[in-house]
Amino acid sequence: MKLLSTELVRGRFLKQVAVYQPRRRKPFSVHMTAPGWVPDPVSSDQFFLLGAAIAFVLAEDYSQDIPVSETVFENFAKLQTIWTGWYPNRRMIKTAAPSAPRDGPASTGTTDEACFFTAGVDSLFTVHQLQDAITALLHVVHVGDDEADIAAAFETLTAYQSFADLTGRKFIPVASNLMSAVPEFMDAWAYLSHGIAYAAAAHSLSGQLHKIHISSSMPAFAQMPWGSHPDTDRLFGSDTLEVNHYGTEWERWDKTLTLADDKRSLSIMNVCAHGHQEGAFSNCSTCQKCARTMLMLDLAGVNRADAPSFDWSVYDMSRISRLHLRSRNEVDSMHDVRNRAVRLGRDDIASAVETMLRRSNRYLFLTEWEYFVRKRLGVAARLKRPLKAMREGVYRLFRLRRTL
Repeated sequence: MKLLSTELVRGRFLKQVAVYQPRRRKPFSVHMTAPGWVPDPVSSDQFFLLGAAIAFVLAEDYSQDIPVSETVFENFAKLQTIWTGWYPNRRMIKTAAPSAPRDGPASTGTTDEACFFTAGVDSLFTVHQLQDAITALLHVVHVGDDEADIAAAFETLTAYQSFADLTGRKFIPVASNLMSAVPEFMDAWAYLSHGIAYAAAAHSLSGQLHKIHISSSMPAFAQMPWGSHPDTDRLFGSDTLEVNHYGTEWERWDKTLTLADDKRSLSIMNVCAHGHQEGAFSNCSTCQKCARTMLMLDLAGVNRADAPSFDWSVYDMSRISRLHLRSRNEVDSMHDVRNRAVRLGRDDIASAVETMLRRSNRYLFLTEWEYFVRKRLGVAARLKRPLKAMREGVYRLFRLRRTL
């Protein structure tokens, strides 16, 4: 795969566009678009990170004619060693690009230290813990390159902008199609590609940022091969932008308990598996991610009125007991909820979750088969719709419910 061209367009927005040519398909473009007040980036490392990562997923060698910093180029070789160790079916690719001279670290007096901000438990906890060190919140929204669509997407983020204003921070939204530009890259999103894709978005703001924190989803003892990981995230950085994986010292319960008295954080919390929802509640409140968070908030003693982004009218133990968990990761997370409920003497929650776990464990083989198809055979990208339809049909056959 080769980088054909790059373009920086400044107007209402600061739009950076890269066009890539894969070996056996048509060229495609990726844009990263920020508000117009954001300064130009100080490097082009974002184009290498994204292009090389997509090429790795496609199992193609990668080249570009524009310079990349030595640190980023060298770190990508280290990343490949980690990724191929995690996933032996993947192969190392060759990369070629002219080398830019090493730069000194950016001045912390003129640039921001940011946190990737989703308003989920992990990113809210990072902001809460690091306090004044975090001077900016970066949020990536997935959208095409039409300016009207980008403007509309940014307008949906007013709650996050308000949170940033109230806490004395800048809010930097970045619109991009990096998740959907290549089907295979999207298919690898969770277990391999999302960390480096978000890091590329941060590099597109290298004139504004000197450090970015990616919040850990798991404590140190539970880490597993994933798109964002302590061993890989640090390798996404350069001499001018540090990328840090934050929060492995704490479990989800610790984070939830810390946020229990933070009404500002509770007021905008968004954990939904379906993303930010329009309407009265930003969380659907019926998926497993919503249900798990609501259970944890309940166990932490949170007043429901202080967590208005959830629809508590559907929070019912009989419904929760019938929820189906698809993956080992989901099962392990609910085990933590069950164990915490037992320790706190919440027999109602412990019983409901135990029923959910028993039923879900019986059908985990379905997800194991699906993951085998996706990761080992590499067909999910071209058969995504029929595979999804097949999965939904199997769920209906076994009467497995994914929502409350």
